[in-house]
Amino acid sequence: MFLSWSGEMDQNIEHKHAVLASLAGPVQALVARHIEQRKNLWMPSELIFPAEIDREVRISDLRHAAERVSLPERVVYALNLLTEEGLPSYFQLLAQHLGLDSIFSQWIYRWTAEENRHGQLLGDLARVSGLISRMDELERQQFAYLQSGFRPRWQNDPYQLFGYTAVQEDATRISHGRESQLLSKTAGSILAKPVSLVAGEENFHGHVYAEIVRHIFEVDPDGMIVALRKAIGNFAMPGKSMPQYEDLAQVAMRLGVFTPLDLKEILERLLGYWRVPHLPLRTDEAKRARDVLMCVLPQAWQRQMRRLQQVEPRRFTFLFLGNESFVL
Repeated sequence: MFLSWSGEMDQNIEHKHAVLASLAGPVQALVARHIEQRKNLWMPSELIFPAEIDREVRISDLRHAAERVSLPERVVYALNLLTEEGLPSYFQLLAQHLGLDSIFSQWIYRWTAEENRHGQLLGDLARVSGLISRMDELERQQFAYLQSGFRPRWQNDPYQLFGYTAVQEDATRISHGRESQLLSKTAGSILAKPVSLVAGEENFHGHVYAEIVRHIFEVDPDGMIVALRKAIGNFAMPGKSMPQYEDLAQVAMRLGVFTPLDLKEILERLLGYWRVPHLPLRTDEAKRARDVLMCVLPQAWQRQMRRLQQVEPRRFTFLFLGNESFVL
């Protein structure tokens, strides 16, 4: 039984789950292909302590590399680490919206297993290298984040879950990728490469979610476009409920790690991939949703980017940096 505000919503959600059930063949093939392509999985300990390098030498090299990383870059690292550590909330959302006995059960567990390594890798790397000087404060922030949870108002709509996640995974890929580029310039590959591997895996995950949305569009274009507009209309990264999120996000935007322009480009690329401009939509609601996604939101994000480019420098302070402050 699906929880909702009305019988009409129940019927709508039941219809969407029926559509998803009809995609069993394509979904199973997609997941099987993903697993086949990822047979040689990396593990956090192997990346932090390669077998061919003496452990004490490795620790020394990591600490010297971390000393070269600027405070704003450390903040971005912390933000991305905290986002990855929100995995329990994300698993709960997948289980709630899709069900652990559905055609997506294999994907939910596989995705969770792969994602779990991201937070483990970034956390262990920060501890060993000393990149985050007060890990206890970062852990308190993580605790507060998990306690408040990631609770989007999707009303148990699985279409919204898939639409949001297709965009969010790509946003996470970009954020990790840009962070890796920054680390490469300051600390070198010893810190940049692990972060780059996380970005690469987010790319694989984003592809799976985008493919599922593409299949839904082929069966139920009106339902998917309306759900996508609801999920993306007030888009925020999942870490929005964590303490000091706005300051963390501001640092990331001011460094150019992830900006409203990136969100605009992600959505436009995905809309093209899903052939949204050419969908044979029937209802007025669906047509209005397409207009919002193709015109209204991109224009709003463009304006937001222009405002960001005009902000004055300000001072930032974070407890996990030992209360060190910087101006950006």
